[in-house]
Amino acid sequence: MDLSKKIWFSAFARRRFRKFNDRLLRRGLVGLGVNDYGPRQERGERRLLERLVHILPQRAIVCDVGAHDGFYTHFLASLRPDLIIHAFEPNPISYARLAETTKGHFTIHQFALGDKEGEATLHDPNEAGGGSGCASLIGDVMHELYDNAPHQKVSVQVKRLDHTAETLQLPRIDYLKIDAEGYDLMVLRGASRLIEENRLGVVQFEFNTMNVFSRSFMYDFYKALPQHRLYRIVQDGLILLGERYNPLTWELFGFQNIVAVPKDMENTLTR
Repeated sequence: MDLSKKIWFSAFARRRFRKFNDRLLRRGLVGLGVNDYGPRQERGERRLLERLVHILPQRAIVCDVGAHDGFYTHFLASLRPDLIIHAFEPNPISYARLAETTKGHFTIHQFALGDKEGEATLHDPNEAGGGSGCASLIGDVMHELYDNAPHQKVSVQVKRLDHTAETLQLPRIDYLKIDAEGYDLMVLRGASRLIEENRLGVVQFEFNTMNVFSRSFMYDFYKALPQHRLYRIVQDGLILLGERYNPLTWELFGFQNIVAVPKDMENTLTR
């Protein structure tokens, strides 16, 4: 152990510094892109999209899963009208709002994506009459995280991304954005053939407290995307989680925007 560590541990690894160490830990996590809400995270996301706009090929295929009101789809369509964009939003209220603003710039689909085909129950908080950005297919999110807050239950159709890509004749997906409120891993598991055949480019997904209730770990995403490296979004770019999986620093169930970058694209997207 080097001298600086010895001094630090000797001075601060003590009970009376609990509050100080807790505060330091929380601020350090924010600096690494964990639980960093608000303008800084928005700047990081916008920076990522602006970077993607410059490196995606002509007529690249984009899939926005859990599009809600369509921030991502509208932003990308405004900068790159040539992009072929498919937005997926199962919530009928959110879908109706999105349909009003599409203006033919992208295609929207009123079904969810997951690891199985069939029907599922979407739990939609009653705030503002429904159509919440927090609507989830994970029922425990409402019961545990939102303390049984009033919500509507809506039956929605679920399809696998592999089957959907085949139906829509999508040879590959250049950018896949997932915001499925704890269901993100299931979306990826429904794209196993695309992943195996190396037909999936950049993937952005969320990892947060909801993953506790969907029982999905960062390790699962790491194993699901063997040809990608995982990065966290911060305000001025991307931070690599690590060359190898480490549960101590990877399994942090606070809000994070994760970008899975194909290894052959790292030099162009992360520099």
